[in-house]
Amino acid sequence: MTTVSFRTDRFDMSGVIERTFSAIGANFVLFYGLSLLITGAPSAIWRAWLASIGPGADDRLGLASVLLGFPGLVLYFASAGVLQGVLAAGVVSHLDEQPAEPLDLLRRGGAVLLPLALLSSLMAVALACGLCALLVPGLVVLCVGAVAVPALAVEGKGPLAALERSRALTRRHRASALMLAAMYALSAFILTAATGIVARLIAPGASLAGGAPHALGLDDLTYLVVTEAVSSFFTLIGAVGVTSLYFELRSMKEGVRIEQLARRAAAASPGAPTGAA
Repeated sequence: MTTVSFRTDRFDMSGVIERTFSAIGANFVLFYGLSLLITGAPSAIWRAWLASIGPGADDRLGLASVLLGFPGLVLYFASAGVLQGVLAAGVVSHLDEQPAEPLDLLRRGGAVLLPLALLSSLMAVALACGLCALLVPGLVVLCVGAVAVPALAVEGKGPLAALERSRALTRRHRASALMLAAMYALSAFILTAATGIVARLIAPGASLAGGAPHALGLDDLTYLVVTEAVSSFFTLIGAVGVTSLYFELRSMKEGVRIEQLARRAAAASPGAPTGAA
């Protein structure tokens, strides 16, 4: 078995990106299918429900849209966090040159489902409050908690302990984490905007945002499917990228090799004896 190379002297951003797309390319059908199931489907159902109830044309100040949008933000972060936790073991298995087993991923993710959802929801609320405050606090929250989910899934930590672990791992490397997040956000924004334009051309009668409550028509469903398919793909990239970032920080700061991380992830799974990495 070939050992994945690691560094202890500097942050290897290109290595993080390379490992991210290598893991996705080798497991695309499985990983993307899980992303559609865990993040795409809940988001589509939520958006369809919002279209059916309002907020209505009388919401001139947009207050109802904001109030209805906040739970949607929490739902997205919670589902994205669950996806990160489910895929973490799969990414580690890929880096260890082992196949990712669908049932094993679902079993491991299901075992920490509630802690993952709680951690992600806390992060979503903190991020939203920070962004609403002065933007900078929100970015700090994003960087400090960048690898909290892999810490929870791989090391078997609780939500608060995982946040503390993430804070320690990202110390002195939060600028790099922020740069990766900025690159990801910019790419996602550009492609999502382009997808929205294409979807609008395909389904010109779609009306999912604002306006009076209405039942979904064919154009609405088409627009929803196209946009959620692309959104799920970018959520997948982010989910895999977080685990790749986690491995980079651990290998750089602690000298952990991928086979050690794989053993630790297996030890953190239900019914396995605890170990250390």
